[in-house]
Amino acid sequence: MLDLHAAPGNQNGDSHGGCTVEYPYWDTDWNKYWTYEAINALAEICNANTNCYGLEALNEPGWQISRDSLIDYNQKACLVARATGLSLDLPIIFMDWNYEWSNYSNKWYDLFPYS
Repeated sequence: MLDLHAAPGNQNGDSHGGCTVEYPYWDTDWNKYWTYEAINALAEICNANTNCYGLEALNEPGWQISRDSLIDYNQKACLVARATGLSLDLPIIFMDWNYEWSNYSNKWYDLFPYS
């Protein structure tokens, strides 16, 4: 599985994102643009490798990021990955360590029909 473990602007403020900050800066149009570019590149690598069994769109986004913004990102990231020809047999993983996720989990298929 290929994992986008750290995104431009740092999605959770932890050191694995490049720096430790109280409020990550990922949730901007500029940083999301470059994150979509990274998703595109990872999906193309996955397409070219028979050993790839999935793609994680963003690892552990922080509690500071709006969940509605995150859902929007996840939907677009899924479309970007699938536009490369990523097979529907290969899952796209969405990880969230936020306690609010239960508010959205019952709508999973409606939110991500192509994941």
